[in-house]
Amino acid sequence: MDYDDSLLLAMPKQSTGTVISSTFFVWYGKVTTRFKSSHNAGVVSASILFSNVQDEIDVEFIGSALDQPQSNFYFEGVLNYTNEVNMSSSDTFENWHSYEVDWKEDNITWSIDGEVQRILNKEDTYNETTKIYQFPQTPSRIQLSLWAGGDKGNAVGVVEWAGGDIDWNATDFTNPGYLYASLDYVAVECYDPPSGTEERGNLSYIYTNTKKFTQDTVMITDNDTVIANFGQTGFDISDDDDDDAANSTDSQLAHTSESQSSSSGLPSGYSTQFFQDINTAASSSNAAAPGCYYSLGTFFLFAFYLI
Repeated sequence: MDYDDSLLLAMPKQSTGTVISSTFFVWYGKVTTRFKSSHNAGVVSASILFSNVQDEIDVEFIGSALDQPQSNFYFEGVLNYTNEVNMSSSDTFENWHSYEVDWKEDNITWSIDGEVQRILNKEDTYNETTKIYQFPQTPSRIQLSLWAGGDKGNAVGVVEWAGGDIDWNATDFTNPGYLYASLDYVAVECYDPPSGTEERGNLSYIYTNTKKFTQDTVMITDNDTVIANFGQTGFDISDDDDDDAANSTDSQLAHTSESQSSSSGLPSGYSTQFFQDINTAASSSNAAAPGCYYSLGTFFLFAFYLI
């Protein structure tokens, strides 16, 4: 929703909010978001990096604590409530602020309006039991969201973290008719792939191991990224109800899989199951490996209400 030269993420009454997701993945880089959060207890606004294996880097805003944006991270979705650290700013609903996540191989730096608020060093995330650094390290989408953390249907811990129950009778739902967060822009600077990364193209990321999803198991290839059914789109998700269309699509998928298998040049035993697209927004002639720069309007593919 456009308003006054900004994009609004809206949450109508009794909905669960809005999510915007990028169509490409970042594998280390600097992401700057100029943003106004929403407000009120139980209302959560967020700007995050999120990978297909649930590595996550967060800037989150609790609507009842508008001077304390939160920094947080996860490794493969493992819950660790000590990862969260509060930052400091003026009212995040009333004022524009620039929130920067500078994600490097060895550390993550969170900054607000150019002032460093937190630095996480990879060496401090080593797990002696698993012998793995529990540090976000896999290609990730950029996501912006507004959601009802304080909805009574959520777990008690989530509601408490979100500042308590959401008030579905708040005046916002009368005027303007919804809660909202405001987005001015997102700027993305991608860094070069880590040293030693195997590169066999510049179109997509894949994992070379189906049981281990760490930096050393990511390869860059020219494999295409495909959806489950070529007939389905965001405007028609029921195409598989048509048997003829489904059969035609299955045949096309099989042909594509054969072509990928024969052209990818992957070593025996390498997985092509986990495709992550570097840049679906560009045409194949423009497809670029990390080391690029994007701004709002070039990479966001979908935004939707969750009712």
